[in-house]
This record gives sequence, structure tokens and C-alpha cells, in this order.
Amino acid sequence: MMPNPPPVNPSYQPQNQPVSHNYVEEDGVPNFKAQTKDPTSRQFMGAAVAGGVAGTMVGGPIVGIAAAAAAAAATTAPGKGGSVARSGGEGVAKLGDKAKALDEKHHLQDKAKAQAQRGVEKAKEMDEKHNLTDKAKASMSKTVDKAKEINREHEITNKAKKGLAKGFNKAKEVDKKHNFSGKAAKGMMKGATWVVKKSTSTKS
Repeated sequence: MMPNPPPVNPSYQPQNQPVSHNYVEEDGVPNFKAQTKDPTSRQFMGAAVAGGVAGTMVGGPIVGIAAAAAAAAATTAPGKGGSVARSGGEGVAKLGDKAKALDEKHHLQDKAKAQAQRGVEKAKEMDEKHNLTDKAKASMSKTVDKAKEINREHEITNKAKKGLAKGFNKAKEVDKKHNFSGKAAKGMMKGATWVVKKSTSTKS
């Protein structure tokens, strides 16, 4: 069995030593040439939460997912950008700790549950007294019957289906011609990648 190569060998890697890791570019994922940092789980998750909330508010759930991933990845970046991302993630984690402490001190969740239960009981009491559910059902049934009558008379459903089908076909035709969906997907990926690259390229 051959011994380990001597330390002077450039390819030698001492045992039990932490190895710095780099991101490898694959399927459009950016290649980080600089060595990455190891954030705490609090920093990583805090940054993901902050990025996801902000992205969802700006562009909806899909953008929110991309923003969460980018923000979490930014915490692994070296230099000033990564430091800012880690600090932000820690700040969000501390807010969570504060909320948890307040809840444990003032029993906010228990109070909210009790208040909701009282509301449900009050609604049941009102319904039993005034028979609101049955009245609502009767009113809804009349509305549905009237809607069916109008639909049979004017064929609204069939007309709507035909119009919707035409709209979808037209949208497919336009997308096929201009490749909007493909461009949108690429743009989203580029946006998330840009955020991460920007954070890693910022020098301390």
C-alpha cells in the first residue's frame, strides 16, 4: 500500500483539513471563481426569507423563489457583498427571535386562537338565532337558477368558451412567433444569476 505523497507535492491535500469550495458552472448556474464563505444556518435562512418576501411582493411567487435562492446564495460570497448578505440574514433571524420571545411572554398566538374561537361561537349563535345559513342557501339557489336561465337563453357559456379558445390560440400564435415565454424564462434566470454574481464581485 503506497504512503501519502509528501507535502511538497503540489497535488497533495493534507487529511482532515477543510477544503474551500467553489461553485461549478453547470446548466446556466454561475461559476464563482472566488472561494466561498460558510454562513450560519440563521444567516442563510434569514436571507432566503427576506429575498423571497421582497421578490414575491415585486413579481409574484415565481420571482420570489428565484430571489430567495439568490439572496441565500449571496450569503456564501466573500467580500463586502457577502458580509452585507450575512448581516441582513442575521437581522431577519433576530426579528424572528424577538417575535418568538414576545409570543412566549404575552401568549399572543393563544390569545389570537381564543379570539377566533369566540368569533366562531358568536357566528354560530347568530346563525341559530336568525337562520342565516338557510336563508343564504335559498338566496344562492335562486341566483344560480336565474343564472342558468339567462345562460340557456343567451348561450353565454358557449360564447365565452369560443372566445377563450380564440384568445388562447392567438396567444400561442404570438408566442410561437416572438418566443415571449422562452425570453421570460431566460430573463428570470439571468436576473437571479446577476444578483448572485454582483454580490460575489463586490470586494471588501
